Amino acid sequence: MLNNCFPNKIVEKFDRDTIKTNKNLTSILKRFNDNEIDILIGTQMLSKGHDYHNVKLAVILGIDSILNMTSYKSKEKALSLSLQIAGRSGRKGNGEVLIQTKNRNFFDKYLTQNIYEEFLNDELIYRKNLYPPFVRLAKVTFSHKNHTLALKQLNKYVNIFRNLQNNIELIGFGESNIFKIANKYRYELLLRSQDTKALINILHSINTPLASIDMDTLF
Repeated sequence: MLNNCFPNKIVEKFDRDTIKTNKNLTSILKRFNDNEIDILIGTQMLSKGHDYHNVKLAVILGIDSILNMTSYKSKEKALSLSLQIAGRSGRKGNGEVLIQTKNRNFFDKYLTQNIYEEFLNDELIYRKNLYPPFVRLAKVTFSHKNHTLALKQLNKYVNIFRNLQNNIELIGFGESNIFKIANKYRYELLLRSQDTKALINILHSINTPLASIDMDTLF
């Protein structure tokens, strides 16, 4: 589509399908910096600390999919990624950044005004007594090719953890956001506690090869 819109420009992709080796990476960056490529289109890989010269315009698409994730870190991740990409534009001169979003007020407040410290303060207020760094979270995922077996293990531990003491709270359970990976069905539960030691002791009581545990998860 971009080739049709810009028939006189050289357009290249920048993603894991295209860049599989360090040699590929070095080559495409050199071609871009030597003005042999006019437009790079790619994934979050574009933001990861690479050295770009003479970037006049950066366009961020789909950032709302990150901002609206079911994660307590969604706002932090969306803003951090936007700042990284914006930093690639105009490093050695003037540059512009265009962001596709339905949450303009969020980006107007924290990105255009460049008040990241205020974002951190607001985020700490939002997370207090609910999310890290004030409490610890543990996501337990049960996965198996037989979804009935995975669900059975989930229900078993939900029943165990529902009546926990020691300031440990079961705050949710059900199908994982990505329900099937590598032909395995996935269910999960989420625990929260201000007592790290007590939470770890409870996690040690999980005795099934179907379970995997992620502390302070992005989920």
